[in-house]
Amino acid sequence: MNQKEFINVLDRIARELGRYACARIPGQEIWDGRRFVTVTERKELNLAALVWSQKIVAISTMLQFQDCPASVKQLEYLKKLLFGGMMSFSDLFFDENQLGPYACGLNERLDELREELALALRDE
Repeated sequence: MNQKEFINVLDRIARELGRYACARIPGQEIWDGRRFVTVTERKELNLAALVWSQKIVAISTMLQFQDCPASVKQLEYLKKLLFGGMMSFSDLFFDENQLGPYACGLNERLDELREELALALRDE
């Protein structure tokens, strides 16, 4: 595994999901990456985005502060959690009925990031 690249991709995924992992209330000021902007319409948090962003942050943090490379058992666990089928990260999909017009773009970006994550996980 290319641990540095794997962590980098995990962090990018967490940022992507983080946008949908918190509620927005009109009048609230949020940082949009360049400046503070005022929220104009209410937006509910997306529970799947919240759960997966927290899992991704936990994995990234664990690997960053670990004194040695990931063990064989850790790699097996990560492969199953991230790419193991039903309820894995590879199964995460956002519905346009719940997330609105942003769902399509988010799903496309997550697909690209999943490919990068898989490559970093396999890279020796």
